[in-house]
Amino acid sequence: MASTEGGPLKIIASFILAIVVAGFAGDAPYNPTPDRYVDIHHSKIDIRVDLDDSTVTGNVTHIMSSLRTDLYIIQLDCEDTEIQQVLINNNRPLEYSLNGPKLNIELDRTYGFDDTLTLSIDYSAKPKKGLYFVRSDKGYPNKNNQAWTQGEGMDNHNWVPLWDYPNDRATFEVILTVDTPYTAVSNGEFVGMTDKGTTRTFHWH
Repeated sequence: MASTEGGPLKIIASFILAIVVAGFAGDAPYNPTPDRYVDIHHSKIDIRVDLDDSTVTGNVTHIMSSLRTDLYIIQLDCEDTEIQQVLINNNRPLEYSLNGPKLNIELDRTYGFDDTLTLSIDYSAKPKKGLYFVRSDKGYPNKNNQAWTQGEGMDNHNWVPLWDYPNDRATFEVILTVDTPYTAVSNGEFVGMTDKGTTRTFHWH
């Protein structure tokens, strides 16, 4: 928790990135592990979380390498999301389509085994799962406004397009902007905070 300088405790927005491997025993339905066509090495999530309208806007960049000799389509998990643009290697726009909970991206050419590429996705989301918004109301007027993630399992794709299955590992970086005076927390090493007056941007890697 945090307070602003010289003043009482302010409303806090918490942001915890959690992509966790979870094991379940018992009579769970059979869900085969999906085949991976790419190996994601690093993901950079640069977003703004708006607590007033329960939305996320921004960009995610994935650095990955091909696990096939003829990779020409990449499929990511993506739901409750509008895609504005997909770029490859930060300069060339790609064709894409949303099919249910999947984002299908047509590459600019065929990539071979171990070729490295960077996908940059501009998007906005109004998540129903994975990222939750809590606000004060008539019944609880003193409730602190907050937003927090609970992506354990496979719910993170509701607020960021990604490979949302625990059979791949990647490093990550988070740049998170919230309205002042909200405070944000996340996994990772804290790099710093930039105060822009009406907003604050927090950075972890």
